[in-house]
Amino acid sequence: MRPDHPDDRDAADVSERPEVGMAPEGFVGGSSQLVASLTPLQRRILRRQRRHGTRGSVIAMTALAVAVSVAATLLVSGLIVGDRGVSLLSGVALAVVLPLVLTPLISLVMMDLYAQIIRAHDALDVAASTDALTGISNRRHFFALGGEFFRQPADGQRLLVCMLDIDDFKAINDRHGHAAGDESLRRLATRLRDALPADAPLGRLGGDEMAAVIPVPADAVEDVLDAVRAACADVPVVPGLTVSATMGWSVATSGDDLDRVLERADGHLYRLKGRRGGQASHVRHRADDDGAAAASTSASA
Repeated sequence: MRPDHPDDRDAADVSERPEVGMAPEGFVGGSSQLVASLTPLQRRILRRQRRHGTRGSVIAMTALAVAVSVAATLLVSGLIVGDRGVSLLSGVALAVVLPLVLTPLISLVMMDLYAQIIRAHDALDVAASTDALTGISNRRHFFALGGEFFRQPADGQRLLVCMLDIDDFKAINDRHGHAAGDESLRRLATRLRDALPADAPLGRLGGDEMAAVIPVPADAVEDVLDAVRAACADVPVVPGLTVSATMGWSVATSGDDLDRVLERADGHLYRLKGRRGGQASHVRHRADDDGAAAASTSASA
């Protein structure tokens, strides 16, 4: 189980508070690469447009353009050296009228162009980072987000890693059809997303296998596990079909990385599947390693 090259988070947006995966200038997502390529002036224009809206931005830019144009005209026309002829009045009039006409048009075109580029990159970011079936992170995005928690652990918290797959998933597809199997995955993903903290990465790794990285206080591990187990039980899918999922888990210790803890959680899940007679996911079937015992130290059957 190896991570692919990391993808960034979705949606270019402006925020006052930095978050995981946030790029300089307050933008997040793969779109930050586009924003980083803009000039400082273009970035300021885009930030202002997102913060104050297009209308307010155009008004501010027009006022600035008029002020600069009038000041330049007065200087060039010789007001400072005493030339107060008719040509000066004409120049000032043009200095006011031209920016009032041209600046809003140019501003609208620029902002619309930037907005279209950002929206297009946002859509690509979402497509590249989201599992199309369930709406949660895909494998690549999950490893990118989960790995960030391991690189920058929060003080006073432990990282709980859970591995889950649906019980007898092949039988569900065989008996009820693949549409029901797909709906099972969607319903379980929704249940898990609602049960997990908002900042906990949740991803579909392949087939019916999902995983989560959950930062929790050391004394709250059991409470979180109970919440995840409850989310995995008796998930209604379609009339006549209710599914459940089995969860393996492990808590990260000093020096662990995401791969190592996932392997332990994977081994725990595999043992639970065998103990309960369930069918383990076809995308894993990896042998237990020596660290697997740490995952089940306090696990309930």
